[in-house]
Amino acid sequence: MGYPIHIKAKNKGKFTKKMTGSKNGHLTDADIRKGEHSKNKKTREEANFAKMARRDFKPLGDHFCHHHDTEPQHVKGKNARGLHGRERP
Repeated sequence: MGYPIHIKAKNKGKFTKKMTGSKNGHLTDADIRKGEHSKNKKTREEANFAKMARRDFKPLGDHFCHHHDTEPQHVKGKNARGLHGRERP
């Protein structure tokens, strides 16, 4: 489960209206792709936000780094080995 998203009331529906012509319209994947290829930077950012929100801001597949779950080398203690396998001073 992802984190709750807060969208300011004044911004709700702006991207949907821009891409569909109606604030109550249904935003399709094609609309998001069209927004991603816009010349306008703000529209591209809104499209990316919409795409990420659809998948609940989770990374795609297993392409994210797992090494952040482990403790860094320099915290493990005085006997931790460095990058080259030598003892640290």
